[in-house]
Amino acid sequence: MDNLSIAKFSHGSFSNESLISLLNLCFFSDNYIGNFPQIFEPGQEPYFYGVYDSKNNQLIAFCAVYPYLFTSPHFLRAYGVGSVCSHPDFRGQGIVTKLLDYVAKDLQKQDADFLFLFSEKRGLYENLGFELCGKSYLHKVRLKGRIEKLSDTRSVDNEFYSEQTRDLDFMSQCKVWYFIIQYQQKSEPILSFLEFCKILQIKNMSVYFLENKNEITAVCFLDKGDDFKKTIHGLYYKSKNDLKYLIENVLKETSNSELFLYTNEDIKNLSLIEDSFQIPTMFFKPLNPFSESVVKRMVENNEVFVGSLQGV
Repeated sequence: MDNLSIAKFSHGSFSNESLISLLNLCFFSDNYIGNFPQIFEPGQEPYFYGVYDSKNNQLIAFCAVYPYLFTSPHFLRAYGVGSVCSHPDFRGQGIVTKLLDYVAKDLQKQDADFLFLFSEKRGLYENLGFELCGKSYLHKVRLKGRIEKLSDTRSVDNEFYSEQTRDLDFMSQCKVWYFIIQYQQKSEPILSFLEFCKILQIKNMSVYFLENKNEITAVCFLDKGDDFKKTIHGLYYKSKNDLKYLIENVLKETSNSELFLYTNEDIKNLSLIEDSFQIPTMFFKPLNPFSESVVKRMVENNEVFVGSLQGV
């Protein structure tokens, strides 16, 4: 272990090839960074941490962090932790544990209030002081009856639009973003227009929205990278009727009789929902003793939510 060193990346301290190779290997992907363009864009190196094997001149473990700002009901600074991985040849040696401990201590010096992450590896993160928190739901949605062409079912007042997010024109980007910040939940962090435009570059993702008399009434996204295939997520809407109409048309447009719907609210009474599963929203770890009680209270009340659109 003497030949291993943990450090925050700096510009030019690693090769893109070594990082991309490690991520693709660990996450069984041919283009892992395409899932998170807002995180892996040039200039984000200060938010990268790695374990380097000097003996073999090799990057063997990695994680990225991403800053978030919550303003309601309290002002809090947080970092999402993601893309945590280690080379298969170096697993079982506690390397990831040491890496994440290093990350937590470094971010604590920067006055972060808490860390959060999404993972199924409960034992690892609980041993590191993370706690499961929040409530979110995965709903199975099914279109009842025969799937008809969209043009035959569109109402007089509502217009339905779909587009690959990478191809969304500038005016549509502005309209969708403005609608999102108007109707996002108070528990979500601030979403800037610049960050929104970066998120739109996620591979394979599509956006769907309804307009009524040229005003957007509902927005959702589908197929966010590798993690949300066949899953509708990032829901923003004026009313449950708008949401129902939007999802119906997503099912028709994609010719999918069944998709999944990810949300942090229980909407089992929506007629399209066939089944629902409640799951924890995320792991969190308080870092600031002065705000720890506030963070825990917000978490217990489900007042901290990082939706799938912004999630790392």
